[in-house]
Amino acid sequence: MKTLRLFIATDIDESTKEKIQGIRKTLLKLAPNIKWTAPDTWHLTIKFLGETKEEKINAIIEKCNNIAKNYSTFYINLKGISSFPNTKLPRVIFIDTIYPQQFKEMALALHNELLDLDFKKEDRDFHPHLTLGRIKDIKSFLRGNENIMEKIIETGKAIDYKVIIDSFHLYQSKLSQKGPTYIKIKSFCLIR
Repeated sequence: MKTLRLFIATDIDESTKEKIQGIRKTLLKLAPNIKWTAPDTWHLTIKFLGETKEEKINAIIEKCNNIAKNYSTFYINLKGISSFPNTKLPRVIFIDTIYPQQFKEMALALHNELLDLDFKKEDRDFHPHLTLGRIKDIKSFLRGNENIMEKIIETGKAIDYKVIIDSFHLYQSKLSQKGPTYIKIKSFCLIR
């Protein structure tokens, strides 16, 4: 039985991506040994579904349609740069968000709807973010770069962008040596 690696996410508009690309260029020079993500992969994940049986896709689409019909368009702010799990041992460099309660409620409703399809409940808090880069070997990265996160965070202070969220999407993720490719399967428009 065929499976697809799936996730549900919102997109970032092209104008905002262009602004972030300017900051990304600075970050590339500042820390060239970080694996920086490509702009065409930028999104805010709502729910990672993982390897999913293809036969579940129609049911997922139906559940997503039901959720989208109950939520209005809203705005979030992309603001600053941080890292997971923390700034002392950064594995993932990301742009943080300030978002309305509605976004969290929509994500929770989506998670709850998908429980019926045997998707697991999230065991961590909802924290939408835009992944900018990943660090594989943290020890060698930090060797000689002890203050790099301070410089990255300082560069990120320029990020303060208001972004409209008027839809979300079901994506397939195809992994390769060159990095992930995301294929949009279906879009779900929020109430205008």
